[in-house]
Amino acid sequence: VGRSPTQMASVLKGYLDQGVVGNIVILEAFANNSISDDALDAMINVCGNRMVYLVTCHSDNADRTQKFNDAIMRAAQRHDNVKVIDWYAYSQDHVEEWLYRDGVHLCEAGKDPYVSYLANSVKDDFAAAGGTVTTQDSDATGDGPSQTDGTSQSS
Repeated sequence: VGRSPTQMASVLKGYLDQGVVGNIVILEAFANNSISDDALDAMINVCGNRMVYLVTCHSDNADRTQKFNDAIMRAAQRHDNVKVIDWYAYSQDHVEEWLYRDGVHLCEAGKDPYVSYLANSVKDDFAAAGGTVTTQDSDATGDGPSQTDGTSQSS
């Protein structure tokens, strides 16, 4: 959070060198800055054989949003270890409710749906890697947590 795409590869490499990155990586930093295929590839390549999730985004400009999200989709096609979390599609009917007027940043009402959607999106791969995920129901209503099977808290 708070990094431009051009900074993310080096910051991520630093975390990897410290040994604090698990087997699943979620990358989301695409709404405020332009993103190139090369920059996405650099971020993904730094992750090695880890499962990488790229999160689609919203912005205040429909053309820019389309460009960002198209780049994410192309990256998923180029890399076998990449999956897409389509936050753009999931949140489309809740933009005014979950995002500030800039169309990018989460307001208070959007925080829980965002976290729940991401957690629900990765829980199967996380559990397969030996982790445990506690999530809200997939509709983000907060009706109660559900937990996947797993034996540890790390991945």
